[in-house]
Amino acid sequence: MGNRCNDCQKFVGLENGDPEVDGEDLTEGTVTIEVRLTRNCAECSGELKEYTFPLEADHSDEIKAHEEEHHDGDPQEYTLEVDSTEADESGGGRYKKNMISVTAHYTITCDECKAEVVADAEVSDEAPASSFDEMY
Repeated sequence: MGNRCNDCQKFVGLENGDPEVDGEDLTEGTVTIEVRLTRNCAECSGELKEYTFPLEADHSDEIKAHEEEHHDGDPQEYTLEVDSTEADESGGGRYKKNMISVTAHYTITCDECKAEVVADAEVSDEAPASSFDEMY
């Protein structure tokens, strides 16, 4: 405890909100996904803290192999689709740092032939709960 909620005027515990995709990009085989996560009041669910996780993964080898095999090496356009996001929390006990992680699941599809070049991929990152920014 020790977090004061401006909405319900109590000292409250915190719980994770639902992760939200703030931005996504696919450039030259590099996937970049920004996921915003809030820490909410356990009493009224008001947002108290936030952090944006910068997630990144390289799929240039898979894309190059697809172009060589299916398009005679010609560069193609691809679509990145974030299928789902999830958050998890660990630690936080005595002498243990409270770590919060997010994971994004995604697919990369070739615009020309509609093939799933990268299917069911995931990228994740974690940060200590202390790195979340106050929202008030």
